[in-house]
Amino acid sequence: STRPYRPSRAGYRPGMEADAGDLLERSEELRRIEALLDRAAAGDGGLLAVEGPAGIGKTALLAAAAASARARGMLVFGAAGSELERGFAFGVARRLFEETLVRSDPARRAALLQGSAALAAPALGLEAPGAAAPDADDTGFASLHGLSWLAANLAAERPLLLVVDDLQWVDGPSLRFLAYL
Repeated sequence: STRPYRPSRAGYRPGMEADAGDLLERSEELRRIEALLDRAAAGDGGLLAVEGPAGIGKTALLAAAAASARARGMLVFGAAGSELERGFAFGVARRLFEETLVRSDPARRAALLQGSAALAAPALGLEAPGAAAPDADDTGFASLHGLSWLAANLAAERPLLLVVDDLQWVDGPSLRFLAYL
């Protein structure tokens, strides 16, 4: 049970998905996205960064990528940075993973947070069964390591796409997690 990526734009309505027909003169970008999704679905992960000036259609490209990934049967988690929440540590990481963990039955949650992934629980405001408290000198790295293992555990279920929009507004700890990942 994943929620679809919903861009944070005033004109976007739930259920409205971008497709290739909605994106003018974006065939090269869409081809690159499809190639990366093909590789990810085959188990070879990667990173895609979409940059450009405001209003050029970056969010529409991300929505098209999310829709294409979903059509392939991939797990898709999305979040967007927000200027108002930039000071909320791991806010974007929480939006990526928290709902799935909270809504999962206890057995699945325990499986997702097993091993090193248990170190992600404090960053997400959750308690992991049997998790030891991280070393006080290493809490930043421990959280990053735990979040990356959480992503790996999710990707072990099905190929995973993480979509993060408005990166310029993402909180520092979430940015460090994305760089670490």
